[in-house]
Amino acid sequence: MSQKIYKNAPIVEAVCELVFDQASQMNADYEEQIYELLKDQYPQKKLVTNYQPIIETKSLRIEKRIAPQERIQFFNESDTIHIKISQNTLSVSQLAPYPSWNEYLGNIQNITEKYKSVVNPESILRVTLKYTNKIDFSKIIEESEELISIESYFNVYPHISDELPQQVSSFFLNLEFPVAGDNSLNIHITNLGTQILFELKFNNGNDDVNFENFVEWLNTAHDQIESFFEGSITDKTRKLIGEED
Repeated sequence: MSQKIYKNAPIVEAVCELVFDQASQMNADYEEQIYELLKDQYPQKKLVTNYQPIIETKSLRIEKRIAPQERIQFFNESDTIHIKISQNTLSVSQLAPYPSWNEYLGNIQNITEKYKSVVNPESILRVTLKYTNKIDFSKIIEESEELISIESYFNVYPHISDELPQQVSSFFLNLEFPVAGDNSLNIHITNLGTQILFELKFNNGNDDVNFENFVEWLNTAHDQIESFFEGSITDKTRKLIGEED
């Protein structure tokens, strides 16, 4: 399928995250070593804290707690590329304006090679590619002064029986599809006021991804995400986001 180009591309963020089998030996200053390799392109850095849910079993009781996890983040001067690193995780985020898949993929490859040269992980355990889109309907609502029929813009939407009220204030839809071997693709659609948040995430599941084939895997993931995106929207949405000939 040929790639479609949109004048008002709705991509607000693309994220590639790789989780590695932790290396047996780690240098204490690995973060600074990686920064030295990346600082010409990504000179800004800061410490960010993520909160990870932890489930533990104690005395036949299941306890849940939130554990803070600190990660170093590097980013470029224009604040459009964010790199988060830890001992076993690397994520590369591309914020709007989204350049092209080839440019984004090249950045992922370059950053991964720099990370690998310092940390030297043994293998890739998990890889995820996620695209987050926001489609704004505020202008249509303002001009028509009518509610939007979501099925006019999306081929994926919650079905509501005719016996129920057809107007809803919010919705949340999540679907998971098995695709391309042991991989999976998740579609997440919800509304944020007059905007629709539309996420597509491709996961490797039990599919074997290694340093030799991970670029091929990413290309497959991107093609699947692009195909599912096009299959999920209608021509009215394509017109709204400015499909170019």
